[in-house]
Amino acid sequence: MPDDQGDAGFTLMEMMVAVLISTVLLGAVFTVQKTATDSFRGSLAEHKVTREAREGIDFVKRELRSCLGSSITANAWQNDGLTPLISFKQAVSFDSNNGLTRWGADAEVGGTVEYLVVGRELIRRVRSAAGAIVSERVLIRDIDLDPAGGLDPVTIEWDDDTQLIRLVIHRESRVNGRAMVRDLSTMIHVDPVFEF
Repeated sequence: MPDDQGDAGFTLMEMMVAVLISTVLLGAVFTVQKTATDSFRGSLAEHKVTREAREGIDFVKRELRSCLGSSITANAWQNDGLTPLISFKQAVSFDSNNGLTRWGADAEVGGTVEYLVVGRELIRRVRSAAGAIVSERVLIRDIDLDPAGGLDPVTIEWDDDTQLIRLVIHRESRVNGRAMVRDLSTMIHVDPVFEF
């Protein structure tokens, strides 16, 4: 009689080899998937940091374009958190009967808008005509306080003759443990619509 039991199924050794090959393949697939997911998350985080900085710069540009040129005061970089880099007035209201523009900041007639660096953030601060702080808002985060080459972290230069403002901000943020350094630079032409 033939012995059929020895010919049926897989041996234990064949099963162990198959499990080992499957484990190695699944490990490779998992590693590739994790690397792709981490890379995607890093790209999203970098995009978010860049988008936030761009939104802050766009806000600054819109605001400075329409400010009163004769009210602009630009100061050199001071790492004290108190000295504004630039201060100015913007149109608060317009009296069409008299053709008169009231200048200030937000709803504060006679108030002033200031941009200054506190910690590692560019802050927009509004002061009343009496000098009291009315509001503050963070515009740009992660300013590099020690940029390469001995540059100032934030530079705002005002040319009264050409009515141009040059703005340069050096940023350094961490995304997934990596340093991401970006320099933001723009030129702004001051052209107040309401100045007569």
